[in-house]
Amino acid sequence: MLQKNGQVLKHIEWSAFKLLNNDWAHVADVRDILADANNIQQVFSSDKHPTLWRVLPGLKQLLSAWEKKKADPHYALYAEALEAGIAKILKYYLMLDQRPAFVLAL
Repeated sequence: MLQKNGQVLKHIEWSAFKLLNNDWAHVADVRDILADANNIQQVFSSDKHPTLWRVLPGLKQLLSAWEKKKADPHYALYAEALEAGIAKILKYYLMLDQRPAFVLAL
């Protein structure tokens, strides 16, 4: 049910939220896209070693993976989201040239 300020606006049966095979295919596609980011995040993660030096190659790898997916017709439905993600990564990728801490880490 949909509620606003404690008032029931509309009752929706749970069966309306059942995912069809096509929906599950979209879930798998999104999982694959997000897996790229998760894998790179794992590269940055360490309790015992500094990882700042891994940022540039990691971002480059993520950019490459998402650019390939954006060009793949299979992921055409997600092209706009991939483009937004690529733009955000590029923003920070380009900022790294201006950060002394990053230069020292190399």
